[in-house]
Amino acid sequence: MKFSKIKPLRGTTSEWTTNDIVIGKNEMAFENMEDGTKKMKIGDGIHKWSELPYVIDFQAIKAQVDLANTIKEEALLRSNNVETVKNDSNVIKNDITIIKNENTQIKTDVIEIKQEFLNILPEFKVSFADTQPTDAQLWFRKI
Repeated sequence: MKFSKIKPLRGTTSEWTTNDIVIGKNEMAFENMEDGTKKMKIGDGIHKWSELPYVIDFQAIKAQVDLANTIKEEALLRSNNVETVKNDSNVIKNDITIIKNENTQIKTDVIEIKQEFLNILPEFKVSFADTQPTDAQLWFRKI
């Protein structure tokens, strides 16, 4: 098996603009951008640097990776929010159950108090029958 040593061409944007050479067939050429990222072209042995398309744009790849990470973080945040809403919903359901139980107890207490009042009401009617009624006695009679 024959091994070949690959030595890619490298240059800054301004160097490639100044030296717009034909890149050899299957030869790799990297452009070092001012922001530190790199772009790559592969030569065809016919076209100059400026005529070749970028094969790899590391800046675009980094932007897509950053976007994917942002989407992942947002999805995780939304997932946590869903769990919070579910937990809050369960707390509210429990509170509603407690309120319903307390409401049922209050209704029971009101029924008992009403019954006790109805039980003692005839005593008021009888005891006030022979006398001039007071305001309080008239109130009891209206019920």
